[in-house]
Amino acid sequence: MIVKTLNETGIMRRDGDGAAMRGKELNVVMDNCAGQNKNNHVLLLAPYLVEMGYFRTVNMLFLVAGHTKNVCDRRFNNLKMVYHNAQVFTFDQAVEILGRSQHVHVWKIDPQNDWKNYGEFLRQPYVTLAEAKLSIAKNHIFCAE
Repeated sequence: MIVKTLNETGIMRRDGDGAAMRGKELNVVMDNCAGQNKNNHVLLLAPYLVEMGYFRTVNMLFLVAGHTKNVCDRRFNNLKMVYHNAQVFTFDQAVEILGRSQHVHVWKIDPQNDWKNYGEFLRQPYVTLAEAKLSIAKNHIFCAE
């Protein structure tokens, strides 16, 4: 989803020849959840985006435990207000109903083109965090330059 959002919003850009146009810095702020966010797939994306020339610096920032309502949490609550009383039975219905929110832009995912196995892709040039003997439990900021 990070790559999809960067592409769709024009943050991750290419010039007319298809070469990456370097941005200065990308900061991605996420919940401190090892299963969903703080994992090899997400963290290895930072050096990849730098090495491909999209950004000079990529920071992955994880909120400390006990944080109170960040923007992401607030947006999920906005979405709940939209679908709370709705009858949703299919993925397309969910996209349509959630798209009614004034606060959140819903990206419809095309499984054939948008889902990529970044874990396998990024595993080729990089070592995993465990192989590098890095503790992700204690750290809250990961930076690639």
